[in-house]
Amino acid sequence: MKIYDELTGAELTAPDESAGYLYAGQRVVKHVAETTEIMAGTVTADCPQGLRRIIPAHDVYEDCQYYHAYTEEELAERDKPTLQEQVDANAAAILELAQMLAGGE
Repeated sequence: MKIYDELTGAELTAPDESAGYLYAGQRVVKHVAETTEIMAGTVTADCPQGLRRIIPAHDVYEDCQYYHAYTEEELAERDKPTLQEQVDANAAAILELAQMLAGGE
């Protein structure tokens, strides 16, 4: 599956996943113009032109992945301690303070 930069659209061969992440997407690879076709089995002596069917214009897509490079804000947010880490640090500080107030070591 091809990987593209989400901002430039350039194809990437080895994106740095420590500096960003990949997500699934689709990319237009071709635009097909409106066409007509003769429907099978409709050409007869009475109707030598057959019945025609209009095929509307449409896009053809390919599945791909896009690379999002982390912004400075996202990197700062990633480096913040989790809620559990904050709770653990606060509990350790409270325990240490309680021991100091109790005269223990």
